[in-house]
Amino acid sequence: MTASQLQEVKEKLSDPWWRLTNLYYIKDKHGKKIKFNPNWAQKFLYNNMWFMCVILKARQLGMTTFIQIFMLDRCLFNSNVAAGVIAHNREDAEDFFDKKIKFAYDQLPEAIRNERKATSDSAKMLAFSNGSSIRVGTSLRSGTYQYLHISEFGKICALRPDRAEEIIAGSINTVETGNFIFIESTADGAYGRFYDICMDAIHTVEHTKLDWKFFFFSWFDHPEYELDEEVDVPQSDADYFNRLEVSEGVTLSDNQKAWYVVKKKTQKSKMTQEYPSTPEEAFEAISEHAIYGKEFGKIREDSRIKSLPVDPAKPVHLFFDIGRSKTDATCIWFMQDFGNDFRFIDYKQGIQKPVGHYVTKIRERGYNIGKWYLPHDGDHNDYTLNTYKDRLVESGVAVGDIIIVPRTPAINIGIDQTRQKLPFCSFDKERCKEGLTALERYSWKYDEKKGVYTEPVHNWASHPSDAFRQFGQGYAPIQEMAPLPAGRKRHRA
Repeated sequence: MTASQLQEVKEKLSDPWWRLTNLYYIKDKHGKKIKFNPNWAQKFLYNNMWFMCVILKARQLGMTTFIQIFMLDRCLFNSNVAAGVIAHNREDAEDFFDKKIKFAYDQLPEAIRNERKATSDSAKMLAFSNGSSIRVGTSLRSGTYQYLHISEFGKICALRPDRAEEIIAGSINTVETGNFIFIESTADGAYGRFYDICMDAIHTVEHTKLDWKFFFFSWFDHPEYELDEEVDVPQSDADYFNRLEVSEGVTLSDNQKAWYVVKKKTQKSKMTQEYPSTPEEAFEAISEHAIYGKEFGKIREDSRIKSLPVDPAKPVHLFFDIGRSKTDATCIWFMQDFGNDFRFIDYKQGIQKPVGHYVTKIRERGYNIGKWYLPHDGDHNDYTLNTYKDRLVESGVAVGDIIIVPRTPAINIGIDQTRQKLPFCSFDKERCKEGLTALERYSWKYDEKKGVYTEPVHNWASHPSDAFRQFGQGYAPIQEMAPLPAGRKRHRA
């Protein structure tokens, strides 16, 4: 090799972008070895990168691959750099290491591998002769990192909120200010740390080194999401495309519309989560870990969250959960029974308010109030030696209108009873908005070691959901109905 050729090689190797687009090989979706060629989304992230990047995305855009190749490159061509990758489970951690990081390193030109020998090659870490290393795990607390990648943080927040807090407090704090952190994920419900970080980043205009910069990649930006076939577009999807054009200024091609319609047939209510058009839409989708996720997916699909009229002649029944501490909310659902349509017309909650306050606020709404359904502890004495039922009576509620819902042997029984009635429920989209958000975000705790859901997570969504469960457990109206013809059975949730 001549001196000029050697100089040309050195100049190329000193260019990070040239290295990224020429040195590395990956496996494509079919497991075939191909040269890494950054796509439009990966290029955009590279050209607009900040110290702290939070990335909300549609599926299959290659963000995980790009970030890990980027960090591997920084380790190989800079001395004493530590990079870390946090996956949402052990299987993904092993997959990232073997099929992305280790594979990319093993395919490098022999001269580069000889120059940057792997001095440590374990199932979790590659360490190199220049003192740099890249480590993969489900949590990284020890050490100091210059680059940190947290993959599918939305899923971590939904499945393991305790581990999400550990990542925030422990792993992120291993990265000093001025170094680089990447959080990337699809959405998994409008709650948790990933949601909070995204919402904060969306509204941040001027960024310091400690501010998150928000990146969003929608499905329609991806050139591969097209289908060159004629497809019947349902009216609901046509309306959706029209709304998208009006609100976002996005005009979709016929091929894009065809792809979306066909993809939605299998994704159903998960479509907006996996392939969102806007950040807001991504977080509207119901988490797969939500206790009533399947039921509310169907409720939304059937358009049973809408503006509901109030019938002044029909009684409005109330379902309570009683807040007992400074942080526990007292929650109340308002329902009118229209046979096989339980219409939830309103919702109210408050913290540390006297019983009389709620009675007054309920009556101010002007509804024809029917029965007041209290949980089992509504008839238990508290510190004042008065029960919640007693205090309702003292506030003017007729004792005969108060119903104590018996406690079930296990909360799962009450949840199942509620699930049986949800197919017959509809909700006012505005007056019930706060309670609906909680019902859709009510989630199971997940035992990662056993791989099973255990019990409901106790958080802000618990109390509105517990109040609604009093309806599921306790509401069984007596119906006055004409006898059915012989041989026919009446079905009622």
